[in-house]
Amino acid sequence: VDVPAEAAPAPVRKEGEGDNAAVERMVQGVDARAQSGDLTYDDFLAMGKTFNEMGNAMPGLPGQLSAAQIQETKAKFKKHEKIVAKMTEEERTDPQIMFDDLKDTANACPRVQRIALASGVTEKEVALFVAEFEGIRESTMRIAAGEDPDAVNESIGAPPGSSRAARRAAKKAGKKGGK
Repeated sequence: VDVPAEAAPAPVRKEGEGDNAAVERMVQGVDARAQSGDLTYDDFLAMGKTFNEMGNAMPGLPGQLSAAQIQETKAKFKKHEKIVAKMTEEERTDPQIMFDDLKDTANACPRVQRIALASGVTEKEVALFVAEFEGIRESTMRIAAGEDPDAVNESIGAPPGSSRAARRAAKKAGKKGGK
């Protein structure tokens, strides 16, 4: 994958520091930016590179992944790295640019088109990745603001157009029906 060198900085070791400590610092830095909403595609590349090297040993994973899940995740990272590698520096460091491009249907999402053509993936795959990344940014900000992580994850999985009130009503109805 043709990833710009500056896009996926490897964790820099301090004197006497092992690999795990350097990775832990990188994960903490990405986590801090994610909580403030400053997560970038460069952060995504750094996390992907680290996951590819460490798999289940990577700090910050919610649990152990199966061998099949690790392979699936590595394959997704590889495809997404191809997409990010074809973004401009401005697009990589300001994800809002790409998200705004998804809304530019009047001009047929020109950035998505350019990146799809250059990376060899479909426009749909680029658009889905940008939307997924925006969802990750939004969910981490909401969790950092004190929302319940389970509720945030559940609302992300809600059908498009469903409002918060509708989701709560459905959840309440589900609890009554389950008793």
